[in-house]
Amino acid sequence: LSLHDALPIYTATTNYAPMLPDSTSIGSITIQAGGILNATTGSPKLTITSGTGAWNNLGNFNAGTSTVDFINGSATMADPTNFYNVTVDDGAVLTLGTNNIMRIAGVLLLSGNGQLNAANSHNTIEYNGVDQTIIIPNGSTAGYSTLILSGTGTKTMLASTMSISGDLVMNGTASATAMGALNIAGNVTLSSGTTLATSTFTHTVSGNWTNNGATITPGTGTITFNGTLAAQSINGTSASQTFNN
Repeated sequence: LSLHDALPIYTATTNYAPMLPDSTSIGSITIQAGGILNATTGSPKLTITSGTGAWNNLGNFNAGTSTVDFINGSATMADPTNFYNVTVDDGAVLTLGTNNIMRIAGVLLLSGNGQLNAANSHNTIEYNGVDQTIIIPNGSTAGYSTLILSGTGTKTMLASTMSISGDLVMNGTASATAMGALNIAGNVTLSSGTTLATSTFTHTVSGNWTNNGATITPGTGTITFNGTLAAQSINGTSASQTFNN
């Protein structure tokens, strides 16, 4: 299926919601409030060709194990969506809008010179699957706004400095090991069941540190609390807070 224009999805019941075929190319997607769009079984691929307004979702996208591929050099995304795989194609640019939430249950991939603008506005990327690789968005301002690591398994970080202009949150039973310095301008919130290994690096936190029962492996690194706008706190329900430095 190939459509050069927008595909609007209006209010639907589960029994009559449209279903994407195995391979689909569409200009843009707009799912209205109450609308439902289902991916077919298997591993279907949805290619989005438009720029501004490429993805807008006020309803429900049931991604299954699909891949949504953005191929335009000025694609934008708005509103919360649960994806499985998302690819920013070679030469494409995807910009997340203000208050957008992009949840990834599978793989977030920057193919070739694909570019993801995630730190230019307040938005959230959540990795909520199993054993995922955490990329570093490479937009005009590199890094994340707010980053959530949830679901289960190991969240593998890349061996490079990662900047987070908002908050770092860990939920579920996710575990992560820092492979480079983490520079976090907001708060760190770690839930019971999660594990964070800070390794050998010097990390900066400008907000509060809240440990609600997570396991911290301090390694030989340093956590530097460098906030200047307000007093910072180290708190949470954990009986103890363990740091190396």
